[in-house]
Amino acid sequence: MSARNDEQPWWLSSTCRTVDPELFFPARYNTPTGVTQAAQAVGICRYSCPVRTQCLTEALEAERGTVGRNGILGGHTPAERLAIDNGKQTSDLPAEHGTRQAWLFGCRCDDCAVIDAEQQKTDLHRMLAAVPAGTAHGSYAAYRRYGCRCEPCKGAAAAETWKAGNRRKVAA
Repeated sequence: MSARNDEQPWWLSSTCRTVDPELFFPARYNTPTGVTQAAQAVGICRYSCPVRTQCLTEALEAERGTVGRNGILGGHTPAERLAIDNGKQTSDLPAEHGTRQAWLFGCRCDDCAVIDAEQQKTDLHRMLAAVPAGTAHGSYAAYRRYGCRCEPCKGAAAAETWKAGNRRKVAA
């Protein structure tokens, strides 16, 4: 791929120019950290970069016919760019504004924020309903066994993790 430098006028307007470049090159895409990192990078590209199309075009041209693809470029992962190059996928955005998926991909417009807030409330109600009667919220059991992620249950899980770490130190 050709080196990015200030001679490329489109790149001067890119959003990624002000972000740590490591974000766009996850070490592994199949780990939770890699997935999160890739999602953040894709979100920055797809929903806030004014030159995403030019970046994607350059990436596809540079990678055409090559096996090694790396990094998030033009708002797409290496696998997505390969699929675009092979004609199996379009380069359109995966979600429209005003959807939870767009929010998860990094869009921070007002419409997506409202949808995400509503979804979080729904998710919280679902988690609260999943914990059987007799199991207290704010307990490690509610967090671990029933998947409740309300703030009291998260706090209980953090406290339990801290206690377990201290028990290991004392035993050693």
